[in-house]
Amino acid sequence: MMLIGRHKNVVHLFEVLEHIQENKSTMFLILELVRGGELFDLISSGAAKLARHEPIPAGFTETEAVMRKFFAELAAGVRYCHSNGIAHRDLKPENLLVHNAISGECTLKIADFGLFAAFGPNGESQQYDDSLTLAESLISSMGATGHGGGENDQASLAGHSLA
Repeated sequence: MMLIGRHKNVVHLFEVLEHIQENKSTMFLILELVRGGELFDLISSGAAKLARHEPIPAGFTETEAVMRKFFAELAAGVRYCHSNGIAHRDLKPENLLVHNAISGECTLKIADFGLFAAFGPNGESQQYDDSLTLAESLISSMGATGHGGGENDQASLAGHSLA
């Protein structure tokens, strides 16, 4: 995820560290700090609030306005990932984090790319070299550019599964 650049609606991966011992290997992911919690918890509690300066559109409750904002941010983050050859493949409220800024503004961020798929310009899957470590495979695959192949993410946004 480091090589696709930064987007305000995608949790940023700063570095991947691998600690190798005799009988095991441990990976550490250095991620952006997101102050808040999962979207799932926010939905469950019904505590979604807009920042003071954000107007509530006519005909909507404050919670509906917040969810509309989050949906637009989710779509922007997914569009960014797809334009950089990455499909998340596991979009759900538990993998969407809400960052609470000191100013009171909340921003949705896509997290947990554990099931991601990289694809090329024509939508074909990218293959990984088994001789590389997982970290090396992930990092080398992130250079893929192009668009296509993000059908699972688009189906998740629409609330449907392609499986």
